[in-house]
Amino acid sequence: MNRSNFPIDKHGEAVVSQFLKENYFDWLVSSGQIRSFRFCDDFQSQRSGTDLVITNNDGSEFAVDLKAALTYINRPSMDTFAFEVDYKNRGVLKTGWLLDSCVITDVLALCWLKGKYLQDSLGRTVTTGYSYIRAMEKDDLTEATVISIRKLDLLSALLDAGLTPDVMRAHSAFMRENGLKEMRISPDMKLYLSGHLAEEPCNVVVSRRKLLEICQSAYTVTRNGTKPLIPEKGGKENDHR
Repeated sequence: MNRSNFPIDKHGEAVVSQFLKENYFDWLVSSGQIRSFRFCDDFQSQRSGTDLVITNNDGSEFAVDLKAALTYINRPSMDTFAFEVDYKNRGVLKTGWLLDSCVITDVLALCWLKGKYLQDSLGRTVTTGYSYIRAMEKDDLTEATVISIRKLDLLSALLDAGLTPDVMRAHSAFMRENGLKEMRISPDMKLYLSGHLAEEPCNVVVSRRKLLEICQSAYTVTRNGTKPLIPEKGGKENDHR
């Protein structure tokens, strides 16, 4: 039986948040790009998809949801990101965070990660996956690629590809009923059903190339500094509003 990795995911998210606080968000403040930020760990904020709130220099605020590709740490070939359409909870199909009306996030901060090679509790070298997440601490992370995208811009890009919320739900139902693992929508997008996970999520998977096209900012973050990424095609200047 598959089991949920929720506790390990929460540990990984906490480690990533601390790394980004010290090496990215503090830098955004010190470099004058934003006025301030605050992390949110209360139930209501977490339910609404808000990991932190950023205050711009003009006083306006926006809610940010940090999304880290935790299980793909140290996987440089991973050039996509997955957005949850729906999933199962004790056998009951639930709306995923991408389409959940209770999630009021303004910006998605998507993170790809690199870290030191570690040893697990049995002394084995681990480089990726849940064994790595379970063992890692803040100082083990060495680099993050952070691409920030307005959620409305992401939904607009999906709409341009014919993926309305109803269409995504219908595709998910069709895949589940017919035992399909994936459905290609375009060169940059597909739906993917992760049957090996306890929650059996159906995700819409988008290429990094497409995400860079529609992003508001993109940076490589290390302990030695933060540098802007150059979008591969047609992107915008870094903008945190």
